[in-house]
Amino acid sequence: GSLRAVGAAAVAQPGDRLLTISDLLYRVRGLSGSPHFFANALQAPQVRQIIERTIRTDAGQALKLRSSDVLDLPVPAVGTDRRTEAHGQLEDLMRPMTALRRRLIEQLELIRAHRISMIAGAVAGGIPVAA
Repeated sequence: GSLRAVGAAAVAQPGDRLLTISDLLYRVRGLSGSPHFFANALQAPQVRQIIERTIRTDAGQALKLRSSDVLDLPVPAVGTDRRTEAHGQLEDLMRPMTALRRRLIEQLELIRAHRISMIAGAVAGGIPVAA
């Protein structure tokens, strides 16, 4: 796997669904405050450096983190109210980038569809292709 993917953090929002997770994922429970704050904190450059230093592998095996390594990762020592506030501020900063990312994905899908249409037209002879 990719070194950058090992130790990535996310918050699952299953709604009413029951989720099954891979044995290569850790589910962290019992955190007071915003789980989004913790997920964002674990992606900070300083924490990523620690994660990348603790990654383990056996010859030919997948890159992994031990559960003890995950539990030992530093998390900012701030109160619950401040965590929620910090996460809200981060979301406000990320909102334009998230919207831009969504728009780019939509545009890429349209370009792919147009490409497939152009190829189909050229194959069917409806579009002249220069030799």
